[in-house]
Amino acid sequence: MIYESIYSSFNSNDEVKQNIESYIRRENLLNSTEYTINDDLSIDVHGGLYLMNLNWTGRIPIRFGKIDGNVNIEGCNNLTNLKGFPTYVKGDIKINYNPKLESLEGCLIKETNGEFDCSKNKLTSLEGGPKIVEMSYDCIDNQLTTLKGCPEKIGSGFHAGSNKLTEIDFCPKECRVANFSNNYNLISIKKFPEKCIRVDFSWTKLLSLKGLENVEGLEEVYVANSPLVSIFGGRIKDISMIKHFISFKVVDGDTININRLKYFQSIYTEILIRDVSLKAWYKLK
Repeated sequence: MIYESIYSSFNSNDEVKQNIESYIRRENLLNSTEYTINDDLSIDVHGGLYLMNLNWTGRIPIRFGKIDGNVNIEGCNNLTNLKGFPTYVKGDIKINYNPKLESLEGCLIKETNGEFDCSKNKLTSLEGGPKIVEMSYDCIDNQLTTLKGCPEKIGSGFHAGSNKLTEIDFCPKECRVANFSNNYNLISIKKFPEKCIRVDFSWTKLLSLKGLENVEGLEEVYVANSPLVSIFGGRIKDISMIKHFISFKVVDGDTININRLKYFQSIYTEILIRDVSLKAWYKLK
């Protein structure tokens, strides 16, 4: 293993520093970027860190400390975890197209002022990632069946589409946009942000809006190509509809109460019920 050969316990600190220096130069890792090898044998980079198309097995083979710019880890075909990841990043973090990366284990960043993008890997868990992300958090196109481990606070968008979610079970307390589209087996909401402006449930199997009734600041909900499109069309802009739809108990599981639906429609006359689509998704009572 590369890591063990570089950081051998049989070597002195000076010898390990020489090993690190040799490895960086041999692999041309940092090009002309200035860096410092610290006494704790971590590496501070005085600029951006771009680690792309490297044939690492398992972990990052050297330990990074502070990064003064962005971090991009991409196309490392045998990377399975983030051990060795920087302890501080000044800019954005992008970890993409690593086909064996299943875990954020080793990510020591608990708060970032920039974006955190871990999309297009094979993640099955978000645990180990940051808890506060001041910009957007993107975990689209992984293998997630749960959002456990996602940040507690996101300043901009929370993008979790194109995964394998069947329910929204964990989420940040607040974000501006929440995108869960293209989770084709998503059917229910158990937990949702307390504050959010726009939500996207397009291309899901979401049967009810229960869970959205108390979201502060909500302005738009997209439900295109989901069961709810048969009632609301592709977009809900009148958020009062959501509260009444839930309080009237129009939907119970996968069953629609026709009388309650008609009463709901008598209040919101702009709604055009699509009977064929309705019968395709719901049992009618």
